[in-house]
Amino acid sequence: MKRTIIAISAALSIGLAIPAQAELLEADWQNEGDGNAVLDTSTNLEWLDLGLTDNMSYNTTVSLLDGALADWRLPTFNEVQTLFYSFFPSYTDSDLNGYEDTSGGTLLSNATLFYSLFNTSGADAWTYGLVDDGGVMKMSGIYYSGSAARIFNTTAPAGAADASNAQYSTYLVRNSVNAPDPEEPVTPEEPQEPETPVTEPADVPAPLSIAGLALGIAAWRYRRQA
Repeated sequence: MKRTIIAISAALSIGLAIPAQAELLEADWQNEGDGNAVLDTSTNLEWLDLGLTDNMSYNTTVSLLDGALADWRLPTFNEVQTLFYSFFPSYTDSDLNGYEDTSGGTLLSNATLFYSLFNTSGADAWTYGLVDDGGVMKMSGIYYSGSAARIFNTTAPAGAADASNAQYSTYLVRNSVNAPDPEEPVTPEEPQEPETPVTEPADVPAPLSIAGLALGIAAWRYRRQA
C-alpha cells in the first residue's frame, strides 16, 4: 500500500510544531491513497484514524476485531501514552482536571497536527479515543476548534465503554505494513593482503665448491713460499 508522507518542511511552513522524537506519516488502510491510518516511525506502529470508529461504542468496536476491523488490535495503555506524548510532549495537567486548554503556541500547533492526521471527516471537533487500562477506561485526544484546543489525557466517564456517540472513538493499532524499507546493510569488503613485488634475481657468480676452494688456498700458499 502507498504511503503519503506528511512532510516536515510543509508542516513547519504553516506553523506546526512537530515533536523532534516523532516522525509521523499519513498511511493507507484499505485502498491506495485513502489516508485512513497514521504511522509513527519511532515505534513502527500504525494507528487507525479515530474518525472511523466515531458513533461506535468501545464494546462494539471490540466485537468487530474478528470481522470488519480484523486488521487491527487493541493497544496497551502504554502504547497510547507513547503516541499521546509524541504529539504533546509539553502537556501538563497542572489543575489535575484531566485536560489542558490552549489557544496558541506549540500545544495548539501540535493539536492542529493531531486533528489533521486523526480526524477523517473534518466536521467533528472531538478527536479522541478510548483505551482500557487494566479494566479502567481512559481517554486521550483533543477537542479542537481551530483557534483553540482542549487536550485530554484522563479517566473516561462511567459507562464510556457502552456509549455510542460522536465524542467517543477507540484507539486501534497494528504493526506497520507501511513502514519505510530499511536500507540494505553495507557489507565491508574483506581486507586484501598486499601483493609482494616479484624481484628478478640479479646474476651472481655460482658459489665455489669446497674442493675448488681448497685448491685455490693451496695455490696461494705455494706462490707465497716460492
